[in-house]
This record gives sequence, C-alpha cells and structure tokens, in this order.
Amino acid sequence: MKFKSLLAAAILIICGVIMYNRLGDLAYKLGFIEISQQTILQNTDKQQVKCRMFAWGFVDEIRLHNNYQKCISNYEQQGYKTVNIVNHSKVTNTN
Repeated sequence: MKFKSLLAAAILIICGVIMYNRLGDLAYKLGFIEISQQTILQNTDKQQVKCRMFAWGFVDEIRLHNNYQKCISNYEQQGYKTVNIVNHSKVTNTN
C-alpha cells in the first residue's frame, strides 16, 4: 500500500515536471517574454545612473527596447559613459 502511494506520487511529480517544461516552451513560442536588463552609466564626476528594463508576459517588446535605448541615449548626451550592462532575458518568437 505504501509502495503504491509513493509510486503514484513519483509519477505525478514526473508528469508535472514534463508538463511544466512543455507549457513553458509553448508560451515562449507564442510570444511570452521575460526580460531583465540594466545599464549603469557614469560621468566624469563618478556619478552613476541606471537605465532599467523589466518585463514579464506578453508585452510590446519593440516599445520596451526603444524606451530603454532612449534612457541610455539621453544620459550619453549628457556625457555619461556605459560602465556595466547586466542582461537576464529569455525571449523567443521573433515572428
């Protein structure tokens, strides 16, 4: 009896992991994105500013990137230079 319960629980866990992986792949193929990006800029006085972009879900990726790039460009026009870029993104489906 105990063996059957453990076996059933193990099978449910394995099936759950497989379904989770497949649904995640399907969501990314349909346009679901996960973006986390940050750029740190610094001026000659060693003052630092950050431009951040974060999105999770079905969003307008082009507008998001444009706003992020605008932030960077505005600070570069004021004399800031890029010091560090951190990128943690999972984007698929670029129809």
